Amino acid sequence: MDGETGTIATRRLQCGAETNYPRHDQRRSRLSDRSRIGKDHRPQGNLHQGKSLTGAKAAEERARLAYTSQVGGVNTTVARLLAELGDAEFDLKHTVTRAPAAGFVTQVGLRPGMYVVPAPLRPVMVFVNQGEKDRMLVAAFQQNSLQRVKPGDDAEIAFTAVPGRVFKGKVGQVLDAIAAGQFQATGVLQDFALQTQNDRAVAQIDILDDLSDYQIPMGSSAEVAILTHHWHHIALLRRILLRMRSWQNYVFIEH
Repeated sequence: MDGETGTIATRRLQCGAETNYPRHDQRRSRLSDRSRIGKDHRPQGNLHQGKSLTGAKAAEERARLAYTSQVGGVNTTVARLLAELGDAEFDLKHTVTRAPAAGFVTQVGLRPGMYVVPAPLRPVMVFVNQGEKDRMLVAAFQQNSLQRVKPGDDAEIAFTAVPGRVFKGKVGQVLDAIAAGQFQATGVLQDFALQTQNDRAVAQIDILDDLSDYQIPMGSSAEVAILTHHWHHIALLRRILLRMRSWQNYVFIEH
């Protein structure tokens, strides 16, 4: 019995040793796997930190170059801001429109926030000159009288705005061009039938009487009688007809 018991115990010990060896090997393999995993992760974390450090150094270098870079002895950022300020001041100066001569502005369509360009497509204001040579009376008459009207001829003017009053004047000059002679180059043939509708000759009339007591704005209409040396004895009739037309201006109908 004892011998058999010893044999059985020995076998059990051997079996226990055989069964313990695999468990010990499994623990070793697990430990080795964990250490391998830790070794694999450590280089990647160091690589990420290295990239972050390189990026930070590059950003620092860019900031240093931007701070130390200069244009003409001035920092580039400061120079850029000064250039933008100069452009804004230049644009601000051009928002002020200065009159070329004495006069006034009428029909101002400009409002805050509007964008204006120098191209004369849609003017935002109209400037009216008030110089001595900018105010004149122009009379249009038929071409039949061109050979008789001369500078210096006497003239009489009856304004619609001043009924019953006739002013004296003289012919200053007769213009050498009329509206029918102008045309603009286009892609179509000119229709001269439409242009001949404005075929009247134009003469400048210098007013001799004082008009300061009357409200006669520029653009007012009037009737003018030019008294030439031809058939001067008929001039009396023209004077009478002009005064009759002036008296008719007292009667008018508002539409």
